[in-house]
Amino acid sequence: MENIAHIVEWMGVLLLSIEAIKLENLKKLIATLPKIRIAINSPLFWDKESKILHRLPPADDYGVLRKYGDLITYCIGVVIMATLLISTNLLSDAFHFLERYVFVFAGISVFRVLLNAFTVLVLLLAVPFYLGNEFVRVFTIVADRSFRLMDILERNTYNGIIGIFGFLLITVSTIINLAIR
Repeated sequence: MENIAHIVEWMGVLLLSIEAIKLENLKKLIATLPKIRIAINSPLFWDKESKILHRLPPADDYGVLRKYGDLITYCIGVVIMATLLISTNLLSDAFHFLERYVFVFAGISVFRVLLNAFTVLVLLLAVPFYLGNEFVRVFTIVADRSFRLMDILERNTYNGIIGIFGFLLITVSTIINLAIR
């Protein structure tokens, strides 16, 4: 029940923030999100004339993001993986696993050493890159779907309904929190 109260409170603060931020500034931010996504991890398309697979070109100001897009994706994955390991107290277990099963080379075959090296490469390179790619994919879906929400918010922001609804959500959240305690 406490989690529901936090979600309701978050939604209320979001709606009040939209009222305070000004809709024009929020529109600029929402329009920038797809440009950032295309620069970091652009979709591929097939050119029928040249018969070559191309990536969508980034917007003019986002070329640097394209240059470092894979590194940014990898860093996002490392942050996600580290957050998961730290928040679930699995970091010490991961180090114990690496120490016990991967970095033990005394008296083992060359095959085992190569297998351990491959395991470390997968754990430290492939998994964070995959997590980063999935985060960018979800980010893309959210950015693409946000335009519908922007239309609803735009219609109701000017008459104050969004701000009033945000205040009501925060009030409901406070009442739920008081009832829980």
